[in-house]
Amino acid sequence: MNTPDRKPIVSWALYDWANSAFATTVMAGFFPIFFKQYWSQDVALTHSTF
Repeated sequence: MNTPDRKPIVSWALYDWANSAFATTVMAGFFPIFFKQYWSQDVALTHSTF
């Protein structure tokens, strides 16, 4: 029985892990700041949730 090449599997797993970490960081760290500074500039502080 032929053994499958593990390099593509490991490569995909590392890519997926890094992509998930990047997406989580951007959504949790960057988007709240971006939304607060650009889309809710004119909202009163009493109505702001960030």
